[in-house]
Amino acid sequence: MTSANTITPPAAAGRFSLTGVINWFVEMLNRFLNWLFALRHTAASTRSTVVWGLFYLIAIYLIAGSHSVEQWGEVFGNLLKGMLSLPLPEGVTKVSAVTDLLWAVFGNLEAWDHLLALAAPFWLMQRIAAIYLSDIFEKEESVALEFINQAAFAADYNTVRIREGKIVEADQNSPVVQIGGPGYVMVELDSAALFERPDGTVHIIPPTVGEWHSKVVIEGFERIRQAADLRDLQGSQEISSRSRDGIPVVAKDIQYSYSIYRGENAARTLQTPYPFVEKAVESLAYKLPRMVKPGVQPLNKPDWHSPLPGKIVGPIQLELGSFVSKRSLSEFLASIGAPEEDALRSREDELDKMGRQLSGRNGNNAGEILFKPAVFTARSNITALFYDEAGFKKRAAERGFQLNWIGVGTWVTPAEIIPANHLEAWKISRENFLRSDPEELKKLEQDARLQESLRLIQSMPVAKFYELKPASDGELIDKLVGDYYERIQSAIELFERDGQDLPQVLLAALSVLNDVRGINQRWVGDN
Repeated sequence: MTSANTITPPAAAGRFSLTGVINWFVEMLNRFLNWLFALRHTAASTRSTVVWGLFYLIAIYLIAGSHSVEQWGEVFGNLLKGMLSLPLPEGVTKVSAVTDLLWAVFGNLEAWDHLLALAAPFWLMQRIAAIYLSDIFEKEESVALEFINQAAFAADYNTVRIREGKIVEADQNSPVVQIGGPGYVMVELDSAALFERPDGTVHIIPPTVGEWHSKVVIEGFERIRQAADLRDLQGSQEISSRSRDGIPVVAKDIQYSYSIYRGENAARTLQTPYPFVEKAVESLAYKLPRMVKPGVQPLNKPDWHSPLPGKIVGPIQLELGSFVSKRSLSEFLASIGAPEEDALRSREDELDKMGRQLSGRNGNNAGEILFKPAVFTARSNITALFYDEAGFKKRAAERGFQLNWIGVGTWVTPAEIIPANHLEAWKISRENFLRSDPEELKKLEQDARLQESLRLIQSMPVAKFYELKPASDGELIDKLVGDYYERIQSAIELFERDGQDLPQVLLAALSVLNDVRGINQRWVGDN
């Protein structure tokens, strides 16, 4: 038992039956007609040969049937004798022999009436088809008529030349461009062309150098979609975005060079000075976004007016805009560099020197520089974003182009357009950043401890000095050291009261003070 979709081949006996022979003949006839009326160049040439061959055969038949065999024999005999310089019948000359033949062929009005009756419907159908086609494509009737002659009978193909990614201006009104093939296309070394077949498939034509007469045939109704400029192109633009802390930033004078995607390790030769990947042309033609503005009618121009790869303003804007929006202003506009670090180090050394002079001690106590370079993205790192194999470079290759080099331009933040609340927001964000950074918090804590210690050390002796100014030097020193001792002792009592471990530095300080006040050990006994 066979299923409904199964085709059972006919039996051997059935193939040689009358029905089988008829089916085979019909199938062969359909194949022949499909081939004869196909939209290919070979089929059009065959149709032209068949039509003109039939016309000449019919003309010969009509003209030959207008005279008897004896009459034609007499006409051709006289012509032959005249050509061979043989004696001619009376009243016949060489000129009259030729005239008699021409009149027999072209003066036969009855035969020409039949030929005109045969040609008139053909001419009328051609004109009607041209009018219909001109209405469909909204072209001039002469263009449509020329297209029909080319598509149906391969007559006088037009040649379309493509140079620098554009159709030469003189060929832009060609039927091959306005309606479609058949025709010839000549693509120069710096270009490539993408044609669309009637079934929607893509036909990419590289430079035609080396082909027959440096051009190739495009089949019937193949239409040019877009041409590609294979050379290295230059571009420039500026982008505007907002930093992570809300400050408007403009990158001006961005310069770059780009081209259609050439593939990995593409080699340039004299025959192919601009190598490219054919898939890149297809991607550029069908994947590039179209600019749409609300309320603005799109330009009524075909795609071939704009050569590929076009402008790459969008991808550059997206990449740099994303970079700016993910970083605060200080991360790419300014940073503490080597000159600033050297100046800060020099200042620290000078302060340390002055401190040693005032204290009378030797050595180098210059501490760590408090101001460190913030997180900063150098220009070289920004440029490297565009050469990331898994990032921008990969996305560009998928869209069909490649970036050869880029200069990221100059960052600009015009002061007159930055509102005061933006500056305030930036200050607050910087303060919040410092408060949330553990290292910055530790530095702030150390700085606060240092400042408070200096305040206590400086304020206490000065007050005691003015209070005990009339006393002798020994009493003054004893009183000041005793005051230090009491404060340290009070600190120790606070640690003991809270149950905390005593810092060894306080105990060491008490021991030093006892050594200094060796004759006044009563302070220890009293406490």
